[in-house]
Amino acid sequence: MRNLIQHLFVPRGISCNPFGGGLHYGGFSEEGFKLLHECFRFGYMGAAEFEHGAVPQAIDRICSKWSEYEMIHLDNYGSMDDLQEREACSELYKLYLESQSQTPTPVPPLFAICKRSQMDIFAEIIDRAWQDDYSFKEATGLRYSVLTKAVKPDWDQDVPCGWLVCDEESFFFFLDSPMCLKTMEFFNKNHKMKFSIV
Repeated sequence: MRNLIQHLFVPRGISCNPFGGGLHYGGFSEEGFKLLHECFRFGYMGAAEFEHGAVPQAIDRICSKWSEYEMIHLDNYGSMDDLQEREACSELYKLYLESQSQTPTPVPPLFAICKRSQMDIFAEIIDRAWQDDYSFKEATGLRYSVLTKAVKPDWDQDVPCGWLVCDEESFFFFLDSPMCLKTMEFFNKNHKMKFSIV
């Protein structure tokens, strides 16, 4: 299964339309698109589905069942040693090695905003992202984001620190707990809003 997973970045004001040449704001209402910048900003993904309404429709699915969603965290989904094989040539991995003492840094926890019934799907997606990021419609960049967090605890503006799964079973997951909390608070207030114009 090639899940659609949208990258989410640290917000920094209202960005231009990241959804390319598809629908205006990728199918978001202008108001909804601007309001979401309180929590995060969207990255350009490339695949046409992201440009034609998949993202706001996923958010509307979450909003329609908001009372079932909660914040859950996942530990031990991988090891920093796993990165050696895949990232050994990168400058970032070299920085990570230089920053380590005798005890390697554990992988940071992931935080999800999902339904309890989605926990198996969440764990399966994380396992796939950790093992083979190219099994998705567009790569998540999870390993690179974990490595970045280990080296630079203050998020780099151009590295995803959250993701939105845009399938029928839609949910969020984050490496950045403040972004997760802010997103939870945002939807506690705004879950009755319709974000999609599609």
